[in-house]
Amino acid sequence: MCNPHVIERIESRRIEIDPEFLDYLAAKCENIDTAIILGKNSWLGDICSIILIVRNNQPVTIMFRRLSQSLDKKHLGVDKIIEIHAT
Repeated sequence: MCNPHVIERIESRRIEIDPEFLDYLAAKCENIDTAIILGKNSWLGDICSIILIVRNNQPVTIMFRRLSQSLDKKHLGVDKIIEIHAT
């Protein structure tokens, strides 16, 4: 189940996504720290990637990252990056 932090981020960022879908995605991550790029959105005048961070097969945070920022394993603190288009 999505932790309260993830739910708060979904609400505060007005991301239209079902938390149960995030749980489903996290369960598929094979216990590997993973960043899942869900799509793109406009936020405060910037176009941003929507990124779900998964650790121990659990969603731990969902965030925006400007397209001008790096989207690599080192900067996201994960071992794997997956890109899907859910939004």
